[in-house]
Amino acid sequence: MGKILRILVRGCSKYFRMKTIPSSQVVKIPSGVNIKVCSRIVTVKVPHGILHKNLKHAQVIMQIIGRNKLVVQKWYVWNLQGIVNCANCVCTLIENMINEYMIYIGFST
Repeated sequence: MGKILRILVRGCSKYFRMKTIPSSQVVKIPSGVNIKVCSRIVTVKVPHGILHKNLKHAQVIMQIIGRNKLVVQKWYVWNLQGIVNCANCVCTLIENMINEYMIYIGFST
């Protein structure tokens, strides 16, 4: 899981395994919205249609817990800020797909 770091100490080399650090975020799923995740392709199914988003470029783990939570996880060793931003970006994309449905409900009533 982790990269190996080589450090030279007084002429001899020692190898250390870098610690991997998890980052996770939760997206809340409102009632009336069904989300399906298959191979990092997110499908949001709402009464007026279906939205698809291909997130294969983002190396994250997405799991649906229960009926109202989607957990996005990312493991990293280096580049702390960039990886956390990646998890934030994925969560924001999914929340925007859900918000399109919520805006549709607001305009239709």
